[in-house]
Amino acid sequence: MSQTASPQLTPVAPESRIVLLDILRGFALFGVLWSNLNDHYGTTEAANGLDRALAWIQQWLIEERFYTLLGFLFGIGFAIQLRRADARDADARNIFVRKMFVLLIIGVLHGLLIWRGDILTEYALLGFLLLAYRKLSTRGLLLAAAATYVGLQYLVKIGFGLTQMTYLFRRPPNPLAAWAYAHGSYTQVMPIRVQEYLAWYETWGFVVFPAFLTLFVLGLWAERTGVLSRVRESRWVGRAFWIAVACAVVALLIGDKVYTWWPFARPTGWRDFHFWTLRDVVVGIPDRLLVWGSSAAYALGLTFLALRPRAARVLAPLGAVGRMTLTTYLTQSVVCTLLFYGYGLGWYGRVGFTGMFAITVVLFACQLAASAWWTRRFRFGPVEWFWRSLAYGRKQPMTSAAPSGSAVLP
Repeated sequence: MSQTASPQLTPVAPESRIVLLDILRGFALFGVLWSNLNDHYGTTEAANGLDRALAWIQQWLIEERFYTLLGFLFGIGFAIQLRRADARDADARNIFVRKMFVLLIIGVLHGLLIWRGDILTEYALLGFLLLAYRKLSTRGLLLAAAATYVGLQYLVKIGFGLTQMTYLFRRPPNPLAAWAYAHGSYTQVMPIRVQEYLAWYETWGFVVFPAFLTLFVLGLWAERTGVLSRVRESRWVGRAFWIAVACAVVALLIGDKVYTWWPFARPTGWRDFHFWTLRDVVVGIPDRLLVWGSSAAYALGLTFLALRPRAARVLAPLGAVGRMTLTTYLTQSVVCTLLFYGYGLGWYGRVGFTGMFAITVVLFACQLAASAWWTRRFRFGPVEWFWRSLAYGRKQPMTSAAPSGSAVLP
């Protein structure tokens, strides 16, 4: 009795990629680089008017916006994988789980050995959870997103309260950390980096998990509802852009007032009534709406440009960077730690906002050129090739790049 072989899933071919999504990923990586430099390497002192202007831009226009965009695109990418697997009567779960497992290993190594601010660990952990949402309808995904945003915050609090995880990795701040980053050798920086990486996921990292997972689910919902087909319509993109701007403006106007309308009452323990109040969720909505609204406005504005052939050609290098997201992100960490840490050039804490912006522009320009050169010759970035080869359990071909002149949307 013969059996029909199950379809073999393979990485998407370059010519089948959705160029718009790659352009948005590349754009997001510019903002991620700029934000990370300001947050983790430089001085917060503003020496002149340009520094003060860039500090304002960092706080109100850059901070969190680009990680938000990447999270939303992650959900869209997952939905596309599921759709393409369904079209071939194949199950994408095992491949996705292996991809998240390999990504988790890469993220842990990145956080422990290179840079304490790793985000790949969070992507991988939340990616595992995203599988639970895959069979929900579009309406179910919206309800699940709301439930995730509200309910998961309480589950995290309960878990912390019952297991006392808040004390697992907590250590007093190391007064020598700044000195070690600026002047220390690799072995001197290593224990501080490990402690701060673990402390992030033991405290704040888990606090932001609900909002980030909600973004993943919303990305899954957006792809299911046909957003990618709607963005062909300039009128629809324009309306969505102004709605996003309006959300950000409203959030900005009412953000501080919410704390006055609903004052904070510190709970005495997880059994305390105040622990269960929706106050924490409600007062956080304006901040979240400001970040998500401005992120959506950036993405829609760039989409409006990318749909025009002449602008699409100008933005093509961003698409090349977006095809190499993982390689680009890790390369940024390696270069920045070598520029700023003591075992490199030792610029840590000595560069202001203007200098950080200049470094961002120069480094990202180099990545644009390198990515364009690489993607003309190879299917994947080097780290992407390694990731996919392990996830699919076989060595992936590196040659045969995408043909020139690919459409922004299929």
